[in-house]
Amino acid sequence: MLRFTFLLCILLIATTITAQKGELVPARLILESGKEIKGFIKYGDYVDREVKLKYYKTRGGKAKTYKPKHIKAYSAQVILKDEAGKPYKTWKHYDRMEADRAPRIFASKLVWMEREVSGDIKLWTFYVEDPSNVADPYDYWYYIGLPSGQIVQVTEKNFQHISRNTFASYTALNSRVGDKDFRYRNLDRMVRDFNFWKANRHDAAEYRVAMVEKRRD
Repeated sequence: MLRFTFLLCILLIATTITAQKGELVPARLILESGKEIKGFIKYGDYVDREVKLKYYKTRGGKAKTYKPKHIKAYSAQVILKDEAGKPYKTWKHYDRMEADRAPRIFASKLVWMEREVSGDIKLWTFYVEDPSNVADPYDYWYYIGLPSGQIVQVTEKNFQHISRNTFASYTALNSRVGDKDFRYRNLDRMVRDFNFWKANRHDAAEYRVAMVEKRRD
């Protein structure tokens, strides 16, 4: 039963972004001053979203370019598809952070990273261009925000070490690190499940999957 529930939840959170590169999407920007402005941005590729924004107050207005030094955070409204292929609108959130390396040549290390998970532990995804790989031109890493306030880069090499330390108190999760469906690519779900356990404090030896609520804004 647990395995069935686990597989069902994986299907429920599997979604696809339908926004295409260059498409104008509704957005909310938090300026350096803390002021929020609303309008539209061009939703670029993975790295474009990290290094620059073309902002439009109205769809037919004039573009203004912002970089991370100007914008503390932003949200973009995109269209996803649920497990049945039905589209729905939701918001993707990006926070300004300092990366360990620039995402592309001549770019700054000060970037926006997509916040995949919020809660007691936070998780961001960071993409880097790899022009030498035509078939798969992006590498990606995670950055994990611990309750202490420390932010740590997670790569495939240090994934098990960091995960075992981070999830040590939730033994049902900790014991699965490295198993099938509990590997590097599954880190976002693992963080959600840890936050769910931390909030509910069910038996640490019992694994439960956090359901992801679709925000249909």
